[in-house]
Amino acid sequence: MATTTKPPPMNLKLLIDKSSGKVLFAEAKKEFVDFLFALLQAPLGSLLRLLSENGMPTSSGSLDQLYTSVLNLDPNYFLPNINKLTLIPKMDFPPNTHHVPSFPPPKESNGGFSGFTLGSSSPSAFSTSTPPLFGNQSNYSTSSPFGSSCEVVPPRRVRGYVKDVVTYMVLDDLTVQPSSNISILILLNKFHVKDVGCLQEKNVKINLQKGIELVKASFQSDSVLTDVFNRTTTDNHQPSSSK
Repeated sequence: MATTTKPPPMNLKLLIDKSSGKVLFAEAKKEFVDFLFALLQAPLGSLLRLLSENGMPTSSGSLDQLYTSVLNLDPNYFLPNINKLTLIPKMDFPPNTHHVPSFPPPKESNGGFSGFTLGSSSPSAFSTSTPPLFGNQSNYSTSSPFGSSCEVVPPRRVRGYVKDVVTYMVLDDLTVQPSSNISILILLNKFHVKDVGCLQEKNVKINLQKGIELVKASFQSDSVLTDVFNRTTTDNHQPSSSK
């Protein structure tokens, strides 16, 4: 039986302005960019459910309350031909990416729930249970006219959205662009950085908790990386209010 290899946690290298605590940008590889772009294809209801069941409602409107209402409303209030579970979104991410945090299985509601497909609940694991693009991609054998079997190996399929040949810059507001010396200089000039000595590098890993925090912050903030990875430091730089 074939075993599924779990890819390691995703890594980011943050460049932080030490004076303000703000993350200017992150150096990221394909896996993290694929994760971010996968959020664009994930159903809104799935993201809301993910946040709600992990104690992190978005607090940005009333959609959370719709989800909670469906969970709490007795099935007897629904039409006879309506199963309320059909209104509870499945937490499925697009099948084109496999570097998506493996979120824990959703809590069962009345009548149970099935359809969760994000793999292991290990905090540092990432799901690799991506279905093949064109049916079964297992190796197969065929007969040769010379009497021996010939194994046909399908071409390796590259998953995700972006190419793996470059490093990417992810800005604090999740703007994604290819990284280059010129683009870095332009960005430093944009933030009026005159002395590179005021910058600090910080390496971080994206585990289950950070993955969920990134999803939540993307609903609420335009300083996502700072909020998730350096908020304590940033708070320490805030001037104290005087009465």
